[in-house]
Amino acid sequence: MEKIQDIIHELKNANNEDDIIDLCFSIISIISENVNNYRLLIKDEMLTFLKTGLSDQVNPEVTTTTIRLLQLPLKVEPKETLEFIFKNGILEDLLNNLKVSSIGVSQAAKEMFNKIISLHQHNDFIIFSDWFKNKYNDLLNEYSGKEVNGQDKIILFRIIDIGSNLLSFKQIEGSFNIQSESPEALKLYTDKLFEKYKEPFISRIIKIFDDAVENDDFMTQMNIIKSIEEICKFSNGIETLYSKGFFKSISDLLEKSIDSKYQDKLLGSSPLLNKSISFVANVSSKGNDHITVLFKDFNYLNIFRYHLDHCEEFLSKKLKMVIIGSIGIIGMHVKGLDLINRDRELMRTYAEFLASGDQETIVTIYNSFAIMLKSKEKIYTVSDKIYQVYSSIPSDLLLSKLSKNYQSPIEDVKNASLGFIQALSIHSWGADSVIKMAGFFEYLMNRMNETTKTAKEWKFFIVQTLYNNHKDLFSSDPEWRDRYFQMESYIKKGVHFIPYEANIKVENEHL
Repeated sequence: MEKIQDIIHELKNANNEDDIIDLCFSIISIISENVNNYRLLIKDEMLTFLKTGLSDQVNPEVTTTTIRLLQLPLKVEPKETLEFIFKNGILEDLLNNLKVSSIGVSQAAKEMFNKIISLHQHNDFIIFSDWFKNKYNDLLNEYSGKEVNGQDKIILFRIIDIGSNLLSFKQIEGSFNIQSESPEALKLYTDKLFEKYKEPFISRIIKIFDDAVENDDFMTQMNIIKSIEEICKFSNGIETLYSKGFFKSISDLLEKSIDSKYQDKLLGSSPLLNKSISFVANVSSKGNDHITVLFKDFNYLNIFRYHLDHCEEFLSKKLKMVIIGSIGIIGMHVKGLDLINRDRELMRTYAEFLASGDQETIVTIYNSFAIMLKSKEKIYTVSDKIYQVYSSIPSDLLLSKLSKNYQSPIEDVKNASLGFIQALSIHSWGADSVIKMAGFFEYLMNRMNETTKTAKEWKFFIVQTLYNNHKDLFSSDPEWRDRYFQMESYIKKGVHFIPYEANIKVENEHL
């Protein structure tokens, strides 16, 4: 510390910009030499260095490094670090650094605030203070109350990201352990946080979104959708967004993609449509209550069906994979499954892709339907509903394609096929189809027909699923009972068992 104090004394008296930068780097170097030195950063003697390092007097690299250094005591001494940076005005310096032109500095400042937000067991005196809320709202108003472009727009996105994390309480990995806290206590905290910051934040970003739609500002729309998706995590978030009309904005945007007046523009910017469609799917994945609110006034599946029916046209073909994947996610919950089953045309179109000859399509549809098959609901409550989707395509055609695909030399096709077969095997009707595929049981029992770790593990997982869930299917005659015992032996030997004969063969080949 004595050496650092000498450098800080020089820093106080330094006037030359190069000298200031060199002295800051000297301090950074000393602190970085030993992990225990990070605690020195939150001592009063370090204020001159921290204030200088976070100011515009120094090279942005110094500022970025100073912010990243401050994140380290935040991990080991969270309460003390938060009190130190709040008491000494460093928090305000960090807020100002969100506005600088250097991407490195502003990104580091954003990360710092997101970590502060995540430290919910220590941050009440900051996060729930009117001072912090007012400072945040001033920032938001400064960058959203005018037409922003270029660097200002990037700054706006960072400010919105912080607001999204405040409302959604996005956990920063490794910051704390929420397992020790009861769900009730955590809900009280997140509800309180949401009430503190929901306004004017939500009204403001919806206005920014609507303005961006009006101005064909696709980048802003995509960033707002990303932030709002986080806010939808909790029921109070999705209810507030519904009452503020955001889902109508999403629905209107998607409707334009099937309107000839807007198609060229929107289909030419398919990342925005991809983001919008993924938003519907990801919010649906949160549960039945989310699906009820999201689909209350709008049927997004009509747009999905339109694009799937026109997916061979050049401009909309790129949307096909996103839509196919999204249908599987929506079908994870019973409310979404009911919506899919009510749309017979969509169900038939979706199911037809299961017999596709296109490699990318087959991988996507197998993965998508596997998600639906592994429903988040109790299987016995949804199995018949999922069978309605499965039965929309002739099973002979499907199984014929599947028999070829699980033996494909293309790894992605093989693994997607095996994953789909395993998901089918969860259901009694699916297991019945799987075990009757010609040659499939022999393929499963043969330890030597797959060499990759992934394929071997998928085979083992399929055997486990059949054995654990469908003993009744193997009890009809002696031959099938024997197969059941073969699976039992297979499971006991583990995933990567190598038969003795194979070992001898390998040894002989090296003689």
